[in-house]
Amino acid sequence: MKLIEALTHALHDAGSYNKETVVKPACILWTDPESQFISILPRLREELPELLICGQYDPRNRTGPAIWLRLALADQAPGHETPQGRIPILYLPGISRQTLRNAGKCPDELKPLVEVQYRGALWTQLNGKDWTVYAFFKSPDNGALGFDVTSDAETQGLLRNGLPRLLDEDIQKHRGKKINQEYLSDLFTGEDPVKTLLHFLNSPESFKEMASGVVWQGFVNSSKKKYAFDPDNDGVLSGAEKLNRQEGSWLHVWNRFREAPSSYPGVLQTLRSLSPPDDLFGDKRDWAQWNQKEEETLQKTLDKLVSSEAKESLKKIPELEAAHGPRRDSVWAELGEAPLSNVLQPLNSICEEVSKYGTPNTLQEVSDAYSTSGWQVDAAAIHAMQLAEESEDTDLVFGILARIYQPWLDDQASTLQNIIGNEGYTPSYSDDPDEGSCVLFVDGLRMDLAQRILVELNQKGYGTTFTPQWSALPTLTATAKPAISPVRDAFTGNEVTENFEPQAKSSAKSLAGGYHFKKAMEQTGYNLLTTNEFGSGKGRAWCEIGQFDHYGHEMGWKLVTQLD
Repeated sequence: MKLIEALTHALHDAGSYNKETVVKPACILWTDPESQFISILPRLREELPELLICGQYDPRNRTGPAIWLRLALADQAPGHETPQGRIPILYLPGISRQTLRNAGKCPDELKPLVEVQYRGALWTQLNGKDWTVYAFFKSPDNGALGFDVTSDAETQGLLRNGLPRLLDEDIQKHRGKKINQEYLSDLFTGEDPVKTLLHFLNSPESFKEMASGVVWQGFVNSSKKKYAFDPDNDGVLSGAEKLNRQEGSWLHVWNRFREAPSSYPGVLQTLRSLSPPDDLFGDKRDWAQWNQKEEETLQKTLDKLVSSEAKESLKKIPELEAAHGPRRDSVWAELGEAPLSNVLQPLNSICEEVSKYGTPNTLQEVSDAYSTSGWQVDAAAIHAMQLAEESEDTDLVFGILARIYQPWLDDQASTLQNIIGNEGYTPSYSDDPDEGSCVLFVDGLRMDLAQRILVELNQKGYGTTFTPQWSALPTLTATAKPAISPVRDAFTGNEVTENFEPQAKSSAKSLAGGYHFKKAMEQTGYNLLTTNEFGSGKGRAWCEIGQFDHYGHEMGWKLVTQLD
């Protein structure tokens, strides 16, 4: 039950009577000498169409002086009619029960109501005293709430001032709780006081304009007690500095801020204006000015490495990673304001893998080395290119890659060529798949990207195996696709053509255009599926994804920007 419902029920209960023994009350008199309930009159008018208010003549709001109330009770006031089946409720703000009882001293303007008290029912406390907001919360009698409320002035003031905000509160949620200043302060500032504090720091002036008196009072009380911060007297700069230092209870506030920093542009602007502490060994990663200075220093150092020898770059980048890597775990990195710190991570991975990468002497050693760690070098290079595209330092990053990545690529290509020249080269092929299987051929899929797909599939609960094998040479689609297919034995590559297409053994026809390849697949019993088809689940199927290779030729290195 909501508080507004409890209040209206209490008022209605005051008019209860035994039809067998007494007459119906002419009205329910509600005296409120301190006008403590007057702030909720707009809501009471909505909930109680039978409510009449003593005050300046305003019949549209069912308000008028005592004589008008007498006429309204008799349904003789122009334009007013008591709702059928309802007992009128007379709310008398600024008037006490005692004033009406002492007819001799009762002001003349109120005397028309003196007689009404004897024909009506009074809604008062059990001891006959007029209701106050505090008494309604505290007392267990006459329909009141019976809460455990402290009697200090601060708590009573918050109850009075915050009554409009409490009307829709579920009273059961607060039953059994200690209702005091701290409890009400947290309640009025919302169920999330941390978020409220961040909203204030983000836009203090608009927050003050929107916060009602009780909300502001509750917010100030809560901030003083929990965060040693006085919004009335401490400036926003002081609050932002406490936030940035992340000490004590402010650490929780900072962590909440970190969840969505872009939601608080005003906080970000203030944080950027703060000078970092002078502590030589303190953690300054979350101080904006320090982060900016470190980025500038890192850029200058990397600029020098672009023109240095590869060995110098391979040695220096791990040192830079140790110094600047921690900045990636900062709010400024999340906001894209530490791009070079971010790109150091893949650059450092390249240096680590390249430095320990040996020189293979056989094709098997080449396969083992690349399948284990070599592909990670390529993956790191792609990651660095992606981050370069997101920053303003594309040329700088590519210049570094030319020092640490390109020499490794050249070495591996030369090593493979020398081994093939000495050993020869025989590609390896997988066995035909089991019944009910589909072979998915992805043209241009590199091993580093295949490894990423494996991770995704495993995370989704699919079973996977990884088996590397050598491709046919040259590694062009026209040659390599038929060679890896289940119908490879139907083709030969004896004749060298301009585009390196094999020929069908049976007809010596080129596989250019794909007709003879598809024909051979169908004759072998394979169902050829498009990417939009699922097949029947019977026999074997073949499906191709060729756009990847096409995009690679069309976009070049910028294809990396399309990868997740």
